[in-house]
Amino acid sequence: MAFGTYKTLGAALQALQIMETQKAFIEPKPVTVSDYFRSELELTLREHDVSCSEAAICESLLFPLMREALKPYSAVLGIWSHVGLYRGEELLGVPDYIIAKRSPLSLRVMETPHALIMEAKKNDFDAGWGQCLGAMHAVQTLNGEPRRPIYGIVSDGFDWRFGELREQTFAHHPEFFQLFRLDELLAALNHLFDLCRQQVLSPASAA
Repeated sequence: MAFGTYKTLGAALQALQIMETQKAFIEPKPVTVSDYFRSELELTLREHDVSCSEAAICESLLFPLMREALKPYSAVLGIWSHVGLYRGEELLGVPDYIIAKRSPLSLRVMETPHALIMEAKKNDFDAGWGQCLGAMHAVQTLNGEPRRPIYGIVSDGFDWRFGELREQTFAHHPEFFQLFRLDELLAALNHLFDLCRQQVLSPASAA
């Protein structure tokens, strides 16, 4: 089933027979935030209606923040925007963003996905998590390694919420992170991307 059909988290949990729990798996790793990035973000928020559309939230908030946090890991990880996930010729759905291993072949080639980011459209986090969990399960199936965690983020651009899927258990990180506490948010993203990097560099130990 295409993961975009899950309208709520409960629907995805039931359909996929996944257990829900809470687990603190994010340990924010402080990172230096440049004055340039801070000023550009302040300009964006001051001069533009970043919530006027779903695309505006993705382009103005989600992508710039993830790109900034991913810089230390850009040698091994990349961001793929609105790229479909396929099983054979079957389209499983289109996540807003995929964090995946870079291929030595080309920037155009996406290797193993490790994290999915979905926008909470109209601030509906329940629907956002339904689709995100569906995407995480699809990636878990495609990767063929259910013991290896798949990470997920659902965000409306201002609130950022983190989840982890390992085998048939989906865990929420109990703490939310907010755009207006920028240092904490980027520290949380920094740790998540470091977890993804560890999977790329030491796949056996990360499982």
